[in-house]
Amino acid sequence: MDAPLHDIVAEIYLAAVDGDQSRTFASKLAHAFRCESCMVYFRSSTQARDTGMPSVVGIWSTTANFDDKACAAYADYYHLRNEWYARTGPQANTSVVLGDELIPTRQVLRTEWADYLQMTHTRHLLGLQVPLDSGLIGMVGLHRGPSASSFEETDRAQMSQLMPHIRSAMQLREKLNLAERKAGLFEDLLDGLSVAVVMVAADGQILFANRAAEAQLNSGEGLGSSHGHLRPQHPRQARVLAQLVHAAASGRHIEHAGGQITLLCAHGPNLPVLVAPLPRANMQLGNTQPAAVVLFGDRRRSGIMPATLARRFGLTPAEAQLLSRLVEGDSIADHAHDRDVSIDTIRSHLKQLFAKTGQRRQSDLIRLVLSDPLARLSLR
Repeated sequence: MDAPLHDIVAEIYLAAVDGDQSRTFASKLAHAFRCESCMVYFRSSTQARDTGMPSVVGIWSTTANFDDKACAAYADYYHLRNEWYARTGPQANTSVVLGDELIPTRQVLRTEWADYLQMTHTRHLLGLQVPLDSGLIGMVGLHRGPSASSFEETDRAQMSQLMPHIRSAMQLREKLNLAERKAGLFEDLLDGLSVAVVMVAADGQILFANRAAEAQLNSGEGLGSSHGHLRPQHPRQARVLAQLVHAAASGRHIEHAGGQITLLCAHGPNLPVLVAPLPRANMQLGNTQPAAVVLFGDRRRSGIMPATLARRFGLTPAEAQLLSRLVEGDSIADHAHDRDVSIDTIRSHLKQLFAKTGQRRQSDLIRLVLSDPLARLSLR
């Protein structure tokens, strides 16, 4: 091994946590063992019914000879014809193997597997397989070309020293991949909502915005962005929104934080906005600081139909009409005036809304509706 052991161990763990390091990891590992070819990948621990061989489930890092065409050819076809792998058995035992001890090179060259070796300019193998806690098997294959000497026992011993570190790094890479997939799924779900969702830091810095929010912010009507921070269209309302965001993102008194503000728009209807705390335990977008979530609807739509709210929350028509108006940013006084009923009647409807939804404040009611995709399936 050319490089000191501790340098290679450091590269192994860097590859687990850094995407750029992952892409070059195979090349660095190959260089350490004086060869030019390496593939690091994951396979299933169970045999597929149709082939009798476990399948490849993910390729982590490769050297340049394993380009997209070669990787696809291996996963789709040659994995089932890998004469080295076929002799290691379907169940992985933590071990380092030499290709020559699995099958003599002269015998390999008479098989279909030789076609893949020629495609990738490989001939000799130093292989490692390690079972992972998830049930997958971590695989490492180092290769030397036709003109190079085969691997020796000293190479096996050096790989055996690295084996526990490679296993730990592969398990860490799996966990990070899962976290990245969960974050990606969460973003996809948010992007599919008609409700605009913005995650902001305590100073109003935008940490995440879904597609609906980006469209609204780009329009600048009522609410926009400036230097990566939320900015209401009317400066007088900026202070109020900033206070709501700061209180919600402070991490203290979460049950009382947040609130609602209706932002004035120069053209068309005003924009009702709800600010709510986003505790650390609920964050799925890679952010670790306390933050607030800002929710608002599409100004081009006039709101949620009362009939939808009635079905969703078991409300009477009068209660659903009131909830619809509150979501649109109207006050109970405005609603009483438009309906030509007393304010006490509207307060009675509001009390029933609290009882049926389990909420205690008007802002909680609005938060419930704006954060509920089912409640927004029907927009008028």
